[in-house]
Amino acid sequence: MGKIDIEIFGIKELDELFNELQRSSKRSIFISAFRKAAKPIIQSAKSNLSGSQFKKIRKSLGVKPERYKPILKMGARRWGNFKGNLAHIFNDSTKERRYISVRKFVHKTGRIKGNSFWDRSIDSNKDKVENTIEHQVFESFERYIVRANQRRKTKS
Repeated sequence: MGKIDIEIFGIKELDELFNELQRSSKRSIFISAFRKAAKPIIQSAKSNLSGSQFKKIRKSLGVKPERYKPILKMGARRWGNFKGNLAHIFNDSTKERRYISVRKFVHKTGRIKGNSFWDRSIDSNKDKVENTIEHQVFESFERYIVRANQRRKTKS
């Protein structure tokens, strides 16, 4: 088996070549491209969270691919060692909170002020992501072809 050389002259050829790939291969190409394109948003959100009280949320910010679909979720992760359960509260804020005890006393627990860390990072990096996503898909597609060539060399 020899090396695969591909010359693409237009979007039609690229589209045909991409449609011939298996669904799992298409998914891996998209997921790797989306991961790289999402990095500026995640880094910006982490830098917007300053202070030791946000340590667990800062650690939990990341990406997670959807199973069997070319979809990538971004945000605070809430499984395993990631403790990003309250990230939405620190982004949006809460109303004045209170509870009533058994003896009918009203206990005010306060309010959390939001700092919009996630919204600010998305707004500031939206243009970067839109400009780089197409480039990242092409790079990911090139890496896929290189890996396919390497697999063919080892088989023969």
